[in-house]
Amino acid sequence: MRKVMKLSVLLLIFSLVLVACVDSGTEEAPPEAAAPTEAPAEEAAPTEAPGAEEPAEEPAEDMVPIAIGGIHPLTGGLAADGIQMDNAIQMAIAEINAAGGVLGGQEFIYLSGDSTGAPDVGQTEAERLVGEGAAAMIGSFQSSVTSNVAAIAEREGVPLVIDVAVSDAILDQGYKNVFRLQPNATAMGVDGANYQKQIADAAGEEINSVVYLYEGTTGFGDSVRAAFVEEAEALGIEVLDEISYEPFAVTDLTTEMTRINAAAPDVLVVTGYYNDGLLAARNAEEVGLDVKAVFGVAQGTYDQAQFVADAGELAECFYDSNFHWDAANPKAEEVRQRFEAEYGEPMRTSAVLAYQAMYIIADAVERAGSDDPAAIRDALAETNYADHILPYAGPIQFDETGENIVASPVVMQVQDGAVLQVWPPELAETGPILPCVSWKDSDAEAVQLPADESLAGETALLAGIHPLTGSLAADGTQMDNAIQMAIEEINAAGGVLGAQLGYLSADSTGAPDVGQTEAERVIGEGAVAMIGSFQSSVTSNVAAIAEREGVPLVIDVAVSDAILDQGYENVFRLQPNATAMGVDGANYLKQIAEETGEEINSIVYLYEGTTGFGDSVRAAFVAEAEALGIEVLDEISYEPFAVTDLTTEMTRINAAAPDALVVTGYYNDGLLAARNAEEVGLDVKLVFGVAQGTYDQAQFVADAGDLAECFYDSNFHWDAANPKAEEVRQRFEATYGEPMRTSAVLAYQAAYVIADAIARAGSVDPADIRAALAETNVADHILPYDGPIQFDETGETMVASPVVMQVQDGEVVQV
Repeated sequence: MRKVMKLSVLLLIFSLVLVACVDSGTEEAPPEAAAPTEAPAEEAAPTEAPGAEEPAEEPAEDMVPIAIGGIHPLTGGLAADGIQMDNAIQMAIAEINAAGGVLGGQEFIYLSGDSTGAPDVGQTEAERLVGEGAAAMIGSFQSSVTSNVAAIAEREGVPLVIDVAVSDAILDQGYKNVFRLQPNATAMGVDGANYQKQIADAAGEEINSVVYLYEGTTGFGDSVRAAFVEEAEALGIEVLDEISYEPFAVTDLTTEMTRINAAAPDVLVVTGYYNDGLLAARNAEEVGLDVKAVFGVAQGTYDQAQFVADAGELAECFYDSNFHWDAANPKAEEVRQRFEAEYGEPMRTSAVLAYQAMYIIADAVERAGSDDPAAIRDALAETNYADHILPYAGPIQFDETGENIVASPVVMQVQDGAVLQVWPPELAETGPILPCVSWKDSDAEAVQLPADESLAGETALLAGIHPLTGSLAADGTQMDNAIQMAIEEINAAGGVLGAQLGYLSADSTGAPDVGQTEAERVIGEGAVAMIGSFQSSVTSNVAAIAEREGVPLVIDVAVSDAILDQGYENVFRLQPNATAMGVDGANYLKQIAEETGEEINSIVYLYEGTTGFGDSVRAAFVAEAEALGIEVLDEISYEPFAVTDLTTEMTRINAAAPDALVVTGYYNDGLLAARNAEEVGLDVKLVFGVAQGTYDQAQFVADAGDLAECFYDSNFHWDAANPKAEEVRQRFEATYGEPMRTSAVLAYQAAYVIADAIARAGSVDPADIRAALAETNVADHILPYDGPIQFDETGETMVASPVVMQVQDGEVVQV
């Protein structure tokens, strides 16, 4: 999504660059956008919409903004959450618009609705927003309100993404237009009961009985309670009493606390809203509630920084099993910091969900290619959103009922004045403390969360096969070093389930038979997985050995489709294949020409013709270019490792008089082609590399100087917008003294993909690693792919795609 949103802005820039490099109906009034939501007087939170100091540029006149409606309690007892959720959506919209909007520059505007916390008002607001042109809606914090809003969404065919509202009944209606981001009541209750028992077991404490205190008027508390109670009883936990109260009218719960004390449970379980949860905590202290813990389940109080501020030392020890942001995700922390800087208060979890909901809708609009509500609904149903900030094990996907299939709560506990994730262990920032209530002395310490070291004592040997000598050694040596750097990082962090990774380095010399012999050698020496091998001809032979011996191979760089056309089960490719390179390259060339106002009607294709790499990319490009109406005037091949002069070819190209020269080859011959093109004064609008291993390299700028300006390359790359990618490249350059090439980035990423597979397999057996690679779903990568790395049944990365780079002002930039 990020790449598409930025495309129109970038292409505007490139229209100027292209000129510098080569001579050469009825309007519909858009709905009125909402003003930023203002906090009530007693909550002095800043409310201005986020953004740069200068106002964002207005969308093009013929682009009607896409209206998104949000319905939340902006007044009344739940306004603190509602206002934050309203502001979070507006912050997301401001970010998306600032990044170029969607659909080539179309912006979002926001229509704000105040439910006041009343279902009938929420319903009326939903009807109003639909009438004002909302293409999608987000809401609505309370289950009772959301039930009514969902009915309107379904009736009017306008999709609703539920940010916060837990009742199962909302989606039990068979709706087709309603999708929920958070866990539902069943997940909240069932997981809450299990988490409570697991924590007790880990702490060596017995929890044999509970009392359940819950809000009983909105449907929210009762639905969570029912699920918890049923699961608790199945786990052998006795539910001694179930006590309800009216959340927006209650002013004292001491009678209820006295009744709970009389029942003498091990734990008090609480479900409700913020104010009544705070009241329950204070009254529990006042009566000296004699329990081992107070355990919130979907309790909108005990996971909030505001609770610590309001309750002080009383807040210590309180638990809450609830939806949350992913505390281990740096992006989540960045979002929360931006929110606090804009609005002057910590971002609540409810606001994080609302923010995420807006990005889910933007993703759906982009994939739908339309702002039509029906098209957005269909795209939402196919959501596979990995780049999220929620603590879910996998990408956000909705099932046929609209539930998020990976949604699950986490357990937080207040420790030393901070709300920390403590369970499940894989998401924990620290261990839970039990028994623990702030008004009783306890010498309990945090549970030590054991690291999974099930492979301790094992060594998993990875092997890399690359051209370490010969004309391709510059790339091959970097790729070998990148794998070793990744392995050193993994081992320094404790290895994989306690196992250390070892490395076997192999030099293919650029020769297929040598690559094959080296593959046989490293397998004989115990390699459990291989990475390689830069050239398609070499990789074909290595892949055959990998398949024969049952040792998985992750192809970092090698483009030929034919490698994976053999039906191999042990071979997986990280980069885009030749078809993707050629097809996307042709389309990118045409798109750039159209957006810059230039005509590219004809090309000549110059390519290396001996290794299988150049020819496979050329074939795909030519077929697509001709389908796009671009005439291919000539196709000229050369021998890449023997060629020393291409002036004859350049003269032939000039005679054909194409609009563009397209080039595919290796570094040295690409550099030679650039120099010879200048020497003959090649008369083209641009030189456009496709999988050309030259024009996307900083080394090209260093070697060619001013000549390098304007050259394009459509190729695999790192994600230039990902700070982690830049950190990796900086570490590499600091260690090895030269800029990290894209080929090395792919090799580095391949090592992490294999490490992930070993961890999920829980084994260093090659067959188990192969099976885990087939189920790969790596979202935390540094490649410019729209989604997690996943392999299809043939071993291709499903989301792999090239990007276009151009040399501008001495820098290689993604365009």
